[in-house]
Amino acid sequence: MTGDAGPLTKTYGHPARLRIVETALAHPDQAFNVRELATESDLDESTVHQHKDFLVDLGILDRVSLGRIDGYQLADSELARVGQEWRDLHHDRLNALENDTETAIEDFYGVANHK
Repeated sequence: MTGDAGPLTKTYGHPARLRIVETALAHPDQAFNVRELATESDLDESTVHQHKDFLVDLGILDRVSLGRIDGYQLADSELARVGQEWRDLHHDRLNALENDTETAIEDFYGVANHK
């Protein structure tokens, strides 16, 4: 490897970019202006301005016209499908981890309390 980060690392390795992509994935049929995208992503507008073009250049977001201003939306329905599957899998794994942790704590304290 050359040491250069690949496009996935460049995209998802930055928390702001990840939040923008997550917002677009959560609303695949909606276009957002920068202010709306910032609000939905819980980011400053300046942060969205800083990263939106990179995501457009990668083909993750499309730039669309919202009258006199630009809007941004998920570029591809296939991204929406895969993104939903990823979110569902991630959610399931987090729930399983949380349940395993709760069970382990209950088992530990249950055993400790019997002594």
